[in-house]
Amino acid sequence: MNDSIYRIIKAKSKIKDLDEDIFTISSEEENKVARKEVIEVISGVTFLGPDYLDDIDLRVGDVYKKDRKCYLNIRPDCDLVSGRTNYDGELYLIQGDVLTKNQQKKYLDENYKQSIGFFEIHNEAIVLGLDNREIILFKFNKIYQKDASELISENKRICRILPPYSNRIQQRFNAYLGRIGTPRFPDFIVQDIKREFLESQEDEK
Repeated sequence: MNDSIYRIIKAKSKIKDLDEDIFTISSEEENKVARKEVIEVISGVTFLGPDYLDDIDLRVGDVYKKDRKCYLNIRPDCDLVSGRTNYDGELYLIQGDVLTKNQQKKYLDENYKQSIGFFEIHNEAIVLGLDNREIILFKFNKIYQKDASELISENKRICRILPPYSNRIQQRFNAYLGRIGTPRFPDFIVQDIKREFLESQEDEK
């Protein structure tokens, strides 16, 4: 429904030419204000805050938090419609950990490049800006099935991750579950291949 409303509004709206002077920043103080506003805009299109969420409205992308643990619901919306015969009141959750400041710095240094953004390994998803701009690292191998009412009573729902961000996490989780492993080559074979390659390079010289 939200997607349909958005498309209707977009179809009826026209984007006019922007005045570049609007974006001219003349002081450090204005730069701080501008950066804050950009962060707020990005957060607004990425997350839906708890003030806008109904207690009985459960969706994929809902994030629950207790202490430094977070739980992200990945069960499809069609399974969460109250009153349907297949709705059993259960949520499928992947667990995430709130990174400390030192962990955040280490992760950003090792896993972020401006040219490509974040590069996540196959069993994880990183989410920025949740609950006081925290960084949360979700692990796909930490999955739980919990009763929704029990989860809500024990944890605070801090936000809902919106599409396409929630869709991307779902897709990556599905890819993780459906991955096919292949046997590894013995190390001595790899070393032989490397040696033969180096020898061929020397012969070409």
